[in-house]
Formats: sequence, structure tokens, C-alpha cells
Amino acid sequence: MQASALLLFNSSDRLSYQEIMSQLNLSDDDVIRVLHSLSCAKYQILIKEPTTKTICPTDIFEFNSKFTDKMRKIKVIEDVDKDRRYAIDASIVRIMKSRKVLGYQQLVMECVEQLGRMFTFVWFVIFP
Repeated sequence: MQASALLLFNSSDRLSYQEIMSQLNLSDDDVIRVLHSLSCAKYQILIKEPTTKTICPTDIFEFNSKFTDKMRKIKVIEDVDKDRRYAIDASIVRIMKSRKVLGYQQLVMECVEQLGRMFTFVWFVIFP
């Protein structure tokens, strides 16, 4: 998610909180977490206006072109598929523990309902 947020600054020098949220299509909590890690943490890759430690919907962000660090490499987490797989597995376990017996289509619908806020789904039909 951090990489996606940083890529938005390829097309614009300054972005508001609302613009970032709408372009990333994420929830408020997710956007706050991503922007806080990029602007308020030890490595300030984004410059935030006003310079407070909290993220507000009225904040403006700008890419910090002066950012350098010779001692460390910034590791961008690219294990999105792995994280999603764990979330889906955990959702299936929770559902099956509570229901014991459930048909495939019902299980899929329950998973979609539980995980809908984490990421968007693309619907397609699988014929057995």
C-alpha cells in the first residue's frame, strides 16, 4: 500500500488526504496508517502540512525529494498476495468453526462479506 501511495506522486507534486484516499480506494483507517508511516515515522518520505504527528482529512502531502539515507535501504512490502492469502484462510477458519457444515457458495459469500472491506473483489463464475 505504501508503494501505491508513493506512485501517486509521479503524476502530482502535492496531494490532499482526500485525493489520496479516493485514488487508492482505501478506507479511512488504511489511508491514515499508510500516510502516517510515510510522513510521521522515522523516515519522512512525504512532507505533511501542517507538521503534526496526527493525520487529518485536511492535510496536504508532498514528496520529500531531499530524502536520502545511505545506511539503510527502504524495504517496500510487496507481500500483498501472501497477506491476502492469510486473511482469506483466517476468514474460512472462523466461518467453518462457527458453522461446522456449509456449502461452497455460502462459504464464498460469507468470506466476501467478512473480507469486503479489506480489498475489492472481481466477480466471476466458475463452472464445475
